[in-house]
Amino acid sequence: MESHMGYGINKLIVEFFTTGHHPVFVQYVVNYLINNTDNTQYIFLLNEKYKPLYNELRIQNVKFEFVKQIEVDKLNGASVFRKSLNFSNYVHNYALKNNVSDVILLDMNIFQLGLIFKTKILYRGIIFSQFFRQDKSKSLKNRIRFFKRYTLIKLLVRNRFIKNIYFLNDNNGVQDANNLLKTNKLISISDPVEEFDPSIITELRTVYQIPTDHKIFLHYGSMDYRKGSLLILQALLDINDQLYNNVTLIYAGKSNKPQLNQDIVNCINELSKKGLNIVFINDYIDKSLTQSLFTVADYCLCPYSSTEASSGCVGLSIASNTIIIGPEEGLLGEIIKESGIGIVIQDIDKMKLTKLFIELFSKQKPSLISKIDIKSRSPYVFAKELLK
Repeated sequence: MESHMGYGINKLIVEFFTTGHHPVFVQYVVNYLINNTDNTQYIFLLNEKYKPLYNELRIQNVKFEFVKQIEVDKLNGASVFRKSLNFSNYVHNYALKNNVSDVILLDMNIFQLGLIFKTKILYRGIIFSQFFRQDKSKSLKNRIRFFKRYTLIKLLVRNRFIKNIYFLNDNNGVQDANNLLKTNKLISISDPVEEFDPSIITELRTVYQIPTDHKIFLHYGSMDYRKGSLLILQALLDINDQLYNNVTLIYAGKSNKPQLNQDIVNCINELSKKGLNIVFINDYIDKSLTQSLFTVADYCLCPYSSTEASSGCVGLSIASNTIIIGPEEGLLGEIIKESGIGIVIQDIDKMKLTKLFIELFSKQKPSLISKIDIKSRSPYVFAKELLK
């Protein structure tokens, strides 16, 4: 680990991971501190992949330290329990050594087990999958899974050194969970919705030679089975070739699962042979390209099988007034319906998705306007809540 320490530190902000929401949340907190420094001293403990972005940045009362990827890899134990102990012990020892009084985990998920008995330092952080949103009625496996996660959160909130646990976009669920656990440590925080910057947006119809009369369907972010990344393509394969005439599909993002990547490539090749116009961006998507994609897209495809948590695609869709397609159930379904720009499907499967595609391909895009006030969900509000 490279050190940039020069004085006592009060608050430590930790992020070891570099995909999906992780770099975005780091950026929001850094941007907040650029314009809102106080007498508190902060240190960011980050994966070394963030070094090109922040190593030369100078902010009053803020320091950056970087953990080598090889060290992060060593912390990944063989079991979830061992991994959680490794990560939490690493951060705890670092905090003690550097006189830290308050640790903020931008992703608390992997730390939970290891934090149950930690003392001397206050901890808070974001958990992205809420136990109280999990379906516990369908099977014994689900009930056991619910009980494990409920017990884990219960043990965490009983530790007086756990200051707060944040969940994204779930006021009702958090209130119910606080009542159940007899605590006020669980807090709902808005997943940030960033206003788009016209100066960084590119006209992608020109870049990718997409005809002006084409409806554009976007599937964005890290690809995964639970996000319907393969299901979308399988549903499209069941559609008559002639219905592809005025449609473009954009797949933007990568998967860390080699088999899924290969299955996606195979399906895209099949669809291309059938005549569907496809843009496949199998790479990391930066801020400029992200905003350009949502600006040009008519629909954002989020047929997630896991509905317990929110999705960053919702905020991006709200900011761009892109119609979002997702599940009716769970927190994600609630948020999509609340947004006013969503189409929800109950118990999503391939057949229902195919039917919806056929319907949307053949009719004009509906005129929907978001009901969400994005100023109240700004990155500024998000970072201020985390740091207070």
